[in-house]
Amino acid sequence: STSGCVATSAGIAMTVNPAITATISSSDADNTICAGTSVTFTALPSGAATYNFRVNGASVVSSASNTYTTSALATGSVVDVIITTAAGCTSTSAGITTTVNPLPGATLVSNDANNIICAGTAVTFTATPLGASTYNFRVNGASVVSSGVNTYTTSALNNGDVVSVTITSTSGCVATSAGIAMTVNPSITATISSSDADNTICAGESVTFTALPSGAATYNFRVNGVSVISSASDTYTTSALATGSVVDVIITTAAGCTSTSAGIATTVNPLPVASLVSSDADNIICAGTQVTFTAAPSGAASYDFRVNGVSIGASATNTYTTSTLNNGDVVDVIVSTAAGCSSTSTGIATTVFVTMDVIRRA
Repeated sequence: STSGCVATSAGIAMTVNPAITATISSSDADNTICAGTSVTFTALPSGAATYNFRVNGASVVSSASNTYTTSALATGSVVDVIITTAAGCTSTSAGITTTVNPLPGATLVSNDANNIICAGTAVTFTATPLGASTYNFRVNGASVVSSGVNTYTTSALNNGDVVSVTITSTSGCVATSAGIAMTVNPSITATISSSDADNTICAGESVTFTALPSGAATYNFRVNGVSVISSASDTYTTSALATGSVVDVIITTAAGCTSTSAGIATTVNPLPVASLVSSDADNIICAGTQVTFTAAPSGAASYDFRVNGVSIGASATNTYTTSTLNNGDVVDVIVSTAAGCSSTSTGIATTVFVTMDVIRRA
């Protein structure tokens, strides 16, 4: 005291609990992730009473577990932990800053407006965004092509196939587009046949072309590439073909699938222009008079002279001579070419006067 007297108090015994040093680690080695990626943070030492994990200083979970898992981090988020021991001692770890790269917004479009095609039709699928590292196009979940190109063209799709794309960004983030389901209608193979076996006819001859398969919606018959008739009928009949004319058909199904047949080229031989002349200028003769009929053109394969429509025999000779005509007999000729084309001349009617024998009486 001030007077120099001394006294000693009772002692205070101190309990000093050991301090801890809080640390935190991440399951992601470089602390760089893609949006939505799950990351687990682990605090040490284990066995403490409470682990208060914080994101950017705000508590997100406080419990006896020394781990914290999240997939909701934003880029630049700082995660730390406050550890409290059973004795109430605390320690705050250093924070871990995580870089969160965005996912690519994967979309896919087809160049076919309604995604309904005919078998064998080429379709191009285009993925966005542009500039990604990899575009992995898939059909029914199986990869068909993976490259830095954002388009995929195919003509091998089947009905119900689903096309999607998995895009990997330059930062390694991956997103998969919604799938495009394709309706693929069966294709047809158009064929055409002619009623003429060798496709060689005479001018004016009628020919019928028949298309297959039957039962399609439309048959568009064409001559030399120009449509002549388009209807639901699978036949086309014409007698107006010129030599070298090529007939084909475009068949369209009810589903809109089309096929063009091979063409049939038809050789059309000209008809001879048959004419007939008589050696008698006015076609008036006396019974028993010899008359010669001459057919043109000359050089044909066959001349079939007829009297009153009855053939007197065909030959390669273009003349017919007779002295047995009766009054009113009509002579004509059927001229046939080497190609088998024929025409009939106009008939010549001959007037035949009967002669009378004069008997002299003595």
